[in-house]
Amino acid sequence: AVFKCVVHEVKTKVVPELNDDFVKELELENVNTVEEYQAYVKNLLKEQKVQAAEQQFENDCIAAVLKNSYAEFPQSLINQGVEREIQRVAAQAKQYGLETEMLLQYFGFENMDDFKKKSEENVKTEFLRELVFEEIIKLEGITCTPEELEAKYLEIAGGDQSKVKQVKKQYSEAQVSFHINSFKVVDLIKSNAVTK
Repeated sequence: AVFKCVVHEVKTKVVPELNDDFVKELELENVNTVEEYQAYVKNLLKEQKVQAAEQQFENDCIAAVLKNSYAEFPQSLINQGVEREIQRVAAQAKQYGLETEMLLQYFGFENMDDFKKKSEENVKTEFLRELVFEEIIKLEGITCTPEELEAKYLEIAGGDQSKVKQVKKQYSEAQVSFHINSFKVVDLIKSNAVTK
């Protein structure tokens, strides 16, 4: 078989040359030369690796604490948590103009049942984490100061003092205190971790 085609246009990707002029166009603070750019990228990659390692260490520490903890939760409570996850994904799918099943497949789930099963595991883990953290907060006498509370409200409000009142209506003092104290619990767990 012989096929004829007409080529209307041929495009090639043009990659700019890495030189001082190109680096200046990037408008990075204190980065004006190729050498400074290479050092900048090297430091950026190093910081990302350090952050990833710190996050993994934190996750491993929390997982170790949860592994040695146990609690039973009512199935109705777990089902509510799973339903919230389903609604969250459905809203996200709608936002993208996709069917929920299609978005789930994009996220690596075979189907809705697969998603529900994984969500149930995540909900149980999150409930256990909250319960364990609450107990650690109580046993260790962890508290937050009024200044920490106000600073967190301001942070949630995006630094806009005029929105703090609205944020306080949305998030109770107990919720925000627990959030602050949870970070203190994580720091406590990490500081007491024994690495092998």
